[in-house]
Formats: sequence, C-alpha cells, structure tokens
Amino acid sequence: MVQDDKFIDAFAEFLSILGEKSRLQILFALHEAPRSVKEIVKVTGLSQPLVSFHLKTLRERGLVGTERKKTFAYNYIIDKELVDDLLKLSKHLENYSSQEEDFDFKWPPWRNCKFFKDFS
Repeated sequence: MVQDDKFIDAFAEFLSILGEKSRLQILFALHEAPRSVKEIVKVTGLSQPLVSFHLKTLRERGLVGTERKKTFAYNYIIDKELVDDLLKLSKHLENYSSQEEDFDFKWPPWRNCKFFKDFS
C-alpha cells in the first residue's frame, strides 16, 4: 500500500512530535493518570518550564487535554489507545541496534571530535 506525499508528510510530522524524549516521558506519565504540571515534574524529573513547553505542543496537536478542578489544571491523554500502541511498538526495541558507539563524554563537546583528538 503506497501512500501519497501528503500522508507521508503528516505522518512524519506526527512521529517527530512523538519522537522527542521529554514528550514521551510526559505521555507515559499521563498514561498512568491525569496529572498537574507539578505532578508531571515530580514523576519525570523534568523542569517545570520544559514540561509546560512540551505540554503546550502536545495540546496544540490534540494529543493532550486539560481539565480544571478548582484551582488546579490536570492534563490527560485524549486518546489513551495511542500510548497503548506506542507500548506495543516498543516490543521492536529488542531487535533495534543503534549505530552509535559509546565514548567518554568530555566537556566541552568539541573535545570529542576526531580532529581535536588527533591534535591532543
């Protein structure tokens, strides 16, 4: 089944939204239960501004909704089946091998490049 370019573009954009690590952490946190930003920060270890930034993106794309209860706003996943499908997809991780090689990270990052190592 060949898809047209419009479909492929939309699907690629959708995957790029889901492909960001912090957004995945937020989605998995919300899969357990609706949570406030403060609760998401506590569960994920992400900073409050970062959580708020990514929640905005997830809300704009229709993946996350917000419900107000008294003075709190609770975020929830609009389509819980989406995270269930992501978890099903994760079974393929065992067959995936990254092409990245482990190396010692040194600050500043340019110290890791081959050029710098050749002249060290």
